[in-house]
Amino acid sequence: KKINCGIILGSPNLFYFLEYSGAGALVYCDSKFTLVVPALEMYRAGDVKSVDVVVYYPSKIADNVIEGNLFKALEKIVKSEYVGLDVNWNDANTFRFLSEKYKIIDISTEISKMRSIKDDEELDRIRRAGEITATAIKMAMEKLDNNVNEKQIAGIIDMTMKTVGAE
Repeated sequence: KKINCGIILGSPNLFYFLEYSGAGALVYCDSKFTLVVPALEMYRAGDVKSVDVVVYYPSKIADNVIEGNLFKALEKIVKSEYVGLDVNWNDANTFRFLSEKYKIIDISTEISKMRSIKDDEELDRIRRAGEITATAIKMAMEKLDNNVNEKQIAGIIDMTMKTVGAE
């Protein structure tokens, strides 16, 4: 059974593969990657330069926007009988729709293996995230006393993380 198309869902997966933070699906068909997003994510998705972006919305708002939901958009893009799917990142409704429309091949293991391999750049980002977190926790601990509530501590952590370089 040959997989001609793959669908990758889940914010962590989308961020891993595209450094995109938002709703949507990454589709690979016909040797082409397409990021499928709701209209509210259109401008954020436009920052992703390595893939085509297809937008959907419940009603017709523009010629280049697919009318309908994610399922309608996928129907227009995915024309293969066999579809690879990371089944770990699907809710029951999405899985039911996809499995009724396509013959699903679970690629969860392959995706997990890919995500477990870290290059030097990713390792540097992980180290930097750890340094930022440690700085923020240290700052919050220094501000602890009986007059500081949980919301204020969260604000101190958030502000410190952004100040020292977190996104």
